[in-house]
Amino acid sequence: MEDFILGYSNELLSSAIILTVLVILRFLTHKAVRKVGSISDLNEARTRLVSKYISFGFTALAIVALVLIWGVNIRELGLILSSIFAVIGVALFAQWSILSNVTAGIILFFSFPFK
Repeated sequence: MEDFILGYSNELLSSAIILTVLVILRFLTHKAVRKVGSISDLNEARTRLVSKYISFGFTALAIVALVLIWGVNIRELGLILSSIFAVIGVALFAQWSILSNVTAGIILFFSFPFK
C-alpha cells in the first residue's frame, strides 16, 4: 500500500484536487441556478432539471480529467467508447427531438422570454 501511495502520489494529489474542484463547482452552480430561478420566478422542477444537466456536464469533464491524469491508454479507451457510442447512436437515432428539447429548455431557462 505504501508503494502505491509513493509511486502515484502526483496522480493521487491531482485526483483529490479535481474531485474537490468538482464538488465546489457543483455547489456554486447549483446555488447560482437556484438564485436565477427564484429571481426569475421559474418553476422549481425546471430549475432542478437545469441544475442536474450542469452537474452532469461537470462530472463528465472531471471524468475526462481523471482519465488524462491517470494516463489511460487513449487508443484502447477510444475503441471502447466508439463501440459504445455506435450502439447508442443506432439505438437512439430517433431520439434527436429529446436532445433538442433539452437544449431548448436550457436556452429558454437562461434567456427568460416568459415566466
